[in-house]
Amino acid sequence: MPYGLPALAPNSSMQGLVAFSVTSSCLPHMFQTLAACHGLASGLLHHWETILYAPTSAAPHSMVYALMGEYDSHRTHFATFQVIAKPGPITRLLLLGTQIAGYLVQGLICLVYMPLCFQLARFTAEAASRVYCDLAQDIAAGQVPDIANANVPAVTRMFYSLPGVLQGTLLAGRNGEVMGEGLSPGQLAQALQAQLQTAL
Repeated sequence: MPYGLPALAPNSSMQGLVAFSVTSSCLPHMFQTLAACHGLASGLLHHWETILYAPTSAAPHSMVYALMGEYDSHRTHFATFQVIAKPGPITRLLLLGTQIAGYLVQGLICLVYMPLCFQLARFTAEAASRVYCDLAQDIAAGQVPDIANANVPAVTRMFYSLPGVLQGTLLAGRNGEVMGEGLSPGQLAQALQAQLQTAL
């Protein structure tokens, strides 16, 4: 699978396979980077609303909380792949610029029509999940023979129990997004969490 980049050698290490996620030429990772901006922008707007209007109601702002959950999820993925692939300063600067631009644009979207952020979040997550699904299929096909010795952070290895549960987790996420048309990110997260509990 190309992962949005030129084909990798059959014996490439896990570090090489996931390098797509922090490479400037990888469109899915740019989607993943932008997806993190939805919750960050909506969270800041919610903070401003709290300060300026001091609402007396304690009713939860479900849309904001759902987007914040999406942001936290993408932030975790981003941090994990940063550790694995160790991008250089130019790539880091490019990704930072992408995040800043996305933050500003999506902050304006939140002000005008917040539900659009859910549609954008679904689009960016779907684009990135295609890459993860391809990676999981390659793992299942034995095209990543040295995955057991991959340079994966200890906390990630502990959570996903690589390689078996990694495959199930990625496929569960893919299925959850495909079947989740019309669901909010919060509902999608609950459905995925139920699948992960079964897998783990």
